[in-house]
Amino acid sequence: MTGNKERSRRTVIALGVIAAIMAAAAVTFGVLWWMAEDTAGPTEAETREVLDTAEKFAVDFSTFDYRSIEEHRAHVMSFSTPRWAKIVKDSVSSFDDMLVEGKAESKAKVHRRGIAMLADDKAEVLLFLDQEITNSNVPKPRIDRSRMVMTLAKVDGRWRLDRVDLD
Repeated sequence: MTGNKERSRRTVIALGVIAAIMAAAAVTFGVLWWMAEDTAGPTEAETREVLDTAEKFAVDFSTFDYRSIEEHRAHVMSFSTPRWAKIVKDSVSSFDDMLVEGKAESKAKVHRRGIAMLADDKAEVLLFLDQEITNSNVPKPRIDRSRMVMTLAKVDGRWRLDRVDLD
């Protein structure tokens, strides 16, 4: 019977080792899964939300009529971060005068858009847009093509315009 006891003991040890290996594998798998989920990046819905928001902001920002400049400025400020709204407010008076004196109008349309960077609370979006421009010097509409880098910041759960760079 000593042989049977020895065999039973070895079987118990082998089963214990197998159980320990399986537990370690389960923990390793769980950690790897958690890390993959944590670094998976933005979902398709999040990407679409940022792109759609940036496109709307770009069109609204770049479409204006000299007859309603103050309303345009107020509208732009309504979807801006406080920082960008202050920049808009502080820099527009001379620009507004120029638009009104020149009877400037613009209708913008985005042709291409793409994400340069997307994090939980900040995004940079590249936009290619055309503006159909008229003014007192150019009464027939002309197309101005622009490249825009738009920075969005998430404030209170909503994307807001935080910066615009035109090229």
